[in-house]
Amino acid sequence: MPFDSLAIYVSLSQELIPRYATGECTSLFLPRRLTMSQGVAGWVAAHGKPILNGNPGGGNRRDE
Repeated sequence: MPFDSLAIYVSLSQELIPRYATGECTSLFLPRRLTMSQGVAGWVAAHGKPILNGNPGGGNRRDE
């Protein structure tokens, strides 16, 4: 599956901490910690469900 950027986060308490990033926007992911339910990654972590999202900057989510 082609991608522009990929970030892998680990969960620590109620925070997601980036541990690995690759692609065009690496510098945007690595310094940024997220709270549970913040952004697309936080929503997935908080709900334990995958999503299909062709526009991660938008607010549209479809549970799969």
